Amino acid sequence: MALYQPKLNIAKQRLEVIRASMVTQPLCHQLIEQEKVIVLELEKWSIVKEQLLRQKSKELWIQCGDSNSKLFHAQWRIRTSMNTITSVYNNVGVKLTDPKLVEEEFIAFFTKLMGECISTVSYSLTLNGGLTEPFQGKRGIRQGDPISPYLFVIAMKYLQREFAQLAKNKDFHFHPRCKKLAAVHVCFAYDLLMFCRAHLGSISLLQQTFMKFSLASRLQENADKSSFYLAGTLDNLKQTILEELGYSEGTIPFKYLGVPVAAKKLSILQCWSLVERIIAKINYWFSKIFSYASRLQLIKSVLFGGQSYWAQIFLIPKKFLKMVEAICRSFLWIGDSAISKKALVS
Repeated sequence: MALYQPKLNIAKQRLEVIRASMVTQPLCHQLIEQEKVIVLELEKWSIVKEQLLRQKSKELWIQCGDSNSKLFHAQWRIRTSMNTITSVYNNVGVKLTDPKLVEEEFIAFFTKLMGECISTVSYSLTLNGGLTEPFQGKRGIRQGDPISPYLFVIAMKYLQREFAQLAKNKDFHFHPRCKKLAAVHVCFAYDLLMFCRAHLGSISLLQQTFMKFSLASRLQENADKSSFYLAGTLDNLKQTILEELGYSEGTIPFKYLGVPVAAKKLSILQCWSLVERIIAKINYWFSKIFSYASRLQLIKSVLFGGQSYWAQIFLIPKKFLKMVEAICRSFLWIGDSAISKKALVS
């Protein structure tokens, strides 16, 4: 038996005896004070018991190890199923249970809601030191409207849910590098990357999903700025995909968020843009008079910052890292970007 258990039992027994005595003497001040003291003691040992039980549960959880994953995923599936909407009521009061009808009802409701938010808004202009009379907006949301980010987030959430449903389709084939993550797309601001295997059926499903999103949100792709990228495919399949999509074929590597995206490990030539940026910054600082401490701070905070950003995403070649270190070393000792072996210390 645990050491806390006898003390907990004694506190419970004493509390029962005192409360039994208080039935006949309810106004006895001494019994009331004793009850307060014993209740505090009972709470103390109850907390001790709870803490020990929590520690035991954590110990058991650690001992079970990977066997806990089955329980975790089972609970996760239960909670996920509880968060889904399986039925809604329309304006007439009819219950809709078909997934397609539920989806259409939600789209119609939010389209009407957002349409009212856009069409009923009014604007006033500052003219000659005063505000003009409010006038209704006729051409939708203007640039910089506060509601624009919220509408965009709602639209991207719908796109994410559509791609999640696409991932469950057995006819859809993931990109070989994205299968483990079940990744179909990457979205950052207005840039969208979509991935799948070079399979005509998968590409058609991906395009159909995006067209469905376009019809619901009225957001369309810019064909002039859109490209698709293929690697390791036959020429006849490539030509068929070109005719199916109607986009221009892009070349790998291409830049995304300021870094090159390549099918293989980056070469020194592909990393050269970072070297050029570092040299350009050093050449700009060359005309300024900096102390050693100032140059060291610039290297740590600015020059190594860009290198660290790339290193978080890619495996950078060792030769490239040594080149960056040599440029930074030269800037530290002589204040120039030209690689030199001069040093002011032995």
